[in-house]
Amino acid sequence: MSWLRNNPGLVGCWLVLSASACVFYARAWPQAPVETPDSATYRAMARDLSDGSLDVLHRRTPGYPLLILLSRSVEGPGRPIFYVQFALHCLAALLAALMLRGVGISGISAGVVMVFAYLPTSIQASGFMLTESLTHFTLVAGVAFLIRGIRAGGWHWAVLSGLSFTCAALTRPTFQLLGPSLSVALVGLLILDGRTRVRTRRVAAMAAIIFSISVIGVGGYVLHNRVKFGFTGFAPVAGFHLCNTTAAILERIPDEDARIREALIRARDRQFAREHTTVNYIWPVIPALCSEMELSERELSAYLQKININLIIGAPMSYAVVVISSIGQYFFSSVTGQSTFDSRIVQGIWFILHFLLLGVSVFIIIRWLGGWMFWRRIPLNSVALSQVWGYGDGLSRRAAAMVISVLMAYTCFLSNTMDVGSPRYREPTDLLFACFLAIGLDASRRMARSVSAPVSPDGALATSSATNVA
Repeated sequence: MSWLRNNPGLVGCWLVLSASACVFYARAWPQAPVETPDSATYRAMARDLSDGSLDVLHRRTPGYPLLILLSRSVEGPGRPIFYVQFALHCLAALLAALMLRGVGISGISAGVVMVFAYLPTSIQASGFMLTESLTHFTLVAGVAFLIRGIRAGGWHWAVLSGLSFTCAALTRPTFQLLGPSLSVALVGLLILDGRTRVRTRRVAAMAAIIFSISVIGVGGYVLHNRVKFGFTGFAPVAGFHLCNTTAAILERIPDEDARIREALIRARDRQFAREHTTVNYIWPVIPALCSEMELSERELSAYLQKININLIIGAPMSYAVVVISSIGQYFFSSVTGQSTFDSRIVQGIWFILHFLLLGVSVFIIIRWLGGWMFWRRIPLNSVALSQVWGYGDGLSRRAAAMVISVLMAYTCFLSNTMDVGSPRYREPTDLLFACFLAIGLDASRRMARSVSAPVSPDGALATSSATNVA
């Protein structure tokens, strides 16, 4: 509770914003939550879970279906799940702001990030019956609890962080390796910066706890599928997703697979003639392909996965072109008619703001790389570097920047190599991206004040400069 007591102004701002946003969006979006074609598959799994167990192997993982079940929205989208998702988004905004204050970011910057979280384009995921809202909350909570644990200590923060990342994996399979990846990143942070034994032991313990909980949670679900359904994995859809990355080179499928080759080419061409894109051409024809090939959906996915991997190995440059093009789409502005209120002006304003923020992130990265070229002659655990990052907040602030960077890079890499990237896949990380900007701009400001100061042999800055950046 000290987390809240130490920031009464921020909490008060959050309460006002949340109450105002709830009234506004409840009136502005009377149709929320909007159902999409994917929503039916989540509701089907929620219906299967209503008796406490799964009777069939589904395309989806149980995280979001459980939320549908708890909000009593199994038979169709209702207002309860909209309010639940809205509440999760508000909690994520509070956790992000508290995390920023905890690592020494000013209240004004934290407040700006909080206001960003309540913009229509940021909160739009709450208005759809999709996984983005729950995934967003679990990712922000996992990072916030992790940074809180590094700063304040307490194994319970590591447990909460590990559980949050495990929930993210069970909500969206993309994140099934996120917990172990962040644990490895924390070990890397210790290698670069282990100034005190207390902090070193604390970060190492948190990495071990997060790794263990993630392995137990993800591995437990995989084991459940193996024992009950004979399938080793999260969901039998990897082969279908990879079809998006190989749509342009289907003609390379060898003659021994001519039957599936002709069926895939027909489906691709029909989709392109109808919608002028080949993205997701595979999903509407899965039942017909299963019938034509006399395979179950799980067997068809495994068959397509083998074919797609062989296509990628045989034409790596074609695959690289698809991935690079996909990354451009991934970073494009994510807007809907609901979030822009069907206004081209609002859409244009958000489009400009979105790319301005991307430009600021590029500036921060270039500034950090340039600063590293200067600071690399100073020990990473020196007084000078701690002055750039802030004295008491240095390790937790570096950890926050690193963890968010690894999470965004992880999401971008898997979203664009296993499928064709969509702004939807990036959306759960947008609030963390705003936190990254706040931390990066603060560090850049400190660096600008420190970079011209003389450095003593032990890595300390001159007294006058140290006073300016403390």
